[in-house]
Amino acid sequence: MFKINLLLNKKYLKLKVYKSYILFIFSILAFNLNAQKVSVRATLDSATMVIGQQSALTFQIDQLPKVSVITPLFSDTLPGGLEIVGLPKVDTVKADDGLISIRQRYMVTAFEEAVYTVPKLPFLDGNDTIFSNSVSVKVIQPFQIDTLTNTFADIKTVMKPPFDWAYFFKITLLILLITGILVALVFIVIKIVLNKKVISLKRPPIAIPIDELTIKELDKIANEKLWQKGHVKQYYTRITEVLRQYIASRFEINAMEMTSDEIIENLEELKRDNSVVFNELCVLLRTADLVKFAKYSPLPDENERTLQSAYSFVNNTKKMPVQEDIKINENQ
Repeated sequence: MFKINLLLNKKYLKLKVYKSYILFIFSILAFNLNAQKVSVRATLDSATMVIGQQSALTFQIDQLPKVSVITPLFSDTLPGGLEIVGLPKVDTVKADDGLISIRQRYMVTAFEEAVYTVPKLPFLDGNDTIFSNSVSVKVIQPFQIDTLTNTFADIKTVMKPPFDWAYFFKITLLILLITGILVALVFIVIKIVLNKKVISLKRPPIAIPIDELTIKELDKIANEKLWQKGHVKQYYTRITEVLRQYIASRFEINAMEMTSDEIIENLEELKRDNSVVFNELCVLLRTADLVKFAKYSPLPDENERTLQSAYSFVNNTKKMPVQEDIKINENQ
């Protein structure tokens, strides 16, 4: 009987030790799970956006209040290609389970049509690394570009500021005042200092028509062979400057201070009278803009065609000399 009780006591003690050991292991696991309770979730406001549109990318970090989580540092572009606009906004919200949610909000955008994916990013929690989920957004182009005529469609129309009449009159009066002073100084210098007559009786030189001057300048450009020597941008710049001077004189518009689109808008009369010449000018100006501002590399036949279009425009729009009717008296 004594032996049986002894055996039962030993089994009871072993069972009690096992029980304590199991409780100890479970407490350690619970402590580790509670200590490592950090999660990161990435979200985007929209799965698609238009080129140039902005969308919010948010990283939500759920963690214990006293845990320090090191987040990734970004410059101006996220991994995957999205561009960051401005500084991130950070806010903290307390949750019901004792955790806190830290939200980092980045405004992102893109200027090329593609599918952009922000990959999984590392967040450091002490010696552990937690990765966020990857998110994707599709950037679309809502308008079509007419590649046949090389025209461009703006995303938004250009807004013109209101005209400031007060500023206009001030500038006009200032210009008139400066002009008057300069004219008086010129008269004083010529009349008194140089002792010369102000009004010259010499016959003024015969003015050369603007179309002839323009053709001569185009001939110089052709002889210089700029694009053949690799100076493509200088070639198109010279041609457009010569044409702008011709258009300013021939059509009496301030073409030297206008953009290509403004010049085209002011030549509506030419569009009605000679649409072929008008369309050639449009192609020439827009091709030149692509070369000068968009680093476009035209083909050799385009370079030749551009110069020929310039000649054709001048020859087809120049003023024809007025021929007087000559009456012949026949002897009866």
